[in-house]
Amino acid sequence: QVIRVHLEKLPIIPCDALEPGLRSCLSPYGNVLQMCLYEEPSRGWFGGRGFAILGRLPNIQYADLTHRMCWNNSDTENTRSFFATWADMGVYCRYCHETTH
Repeated sequence: QVIRVHLEKLPIIPCDALEPGLRSCLSPYGNVLQMCLYEEPSRGWFGGRGFAILGRLPNIQYADLTHRMCWNNSDTENTRSFFATWADMGVYCRYCHETTH
C-alpha cells in the first residue's frame, strides 16, 4: 500500500534538521519513500508545507495515521505538532483541527 500524506504547519527549522526529524515522525506510519517540502514560488522560502509518500508492506503492523502529529514523536504538553491529511481520512474541523465535532 502506498499513501500520499499532505503535511501542513511544519516547523520552520533548517532543512538539515527538518528532513531527518520528519522521517523519524513518519516512520511509525510506514516507510518514507519520498518527501517534498514546498517553497513559496515568488520568494523561494519554505512555507511550512509539503508531502510524504509512505509505503506499507502487507505483513508489517504500522501505527494508524493521525491528523495531528507530534514533532519527533514526543507526547509532552509543550511539544510542537503539525498536521497530516490523506485521501481516505475521516472528517476534521478545518479551523481547530479537532476530529470530535
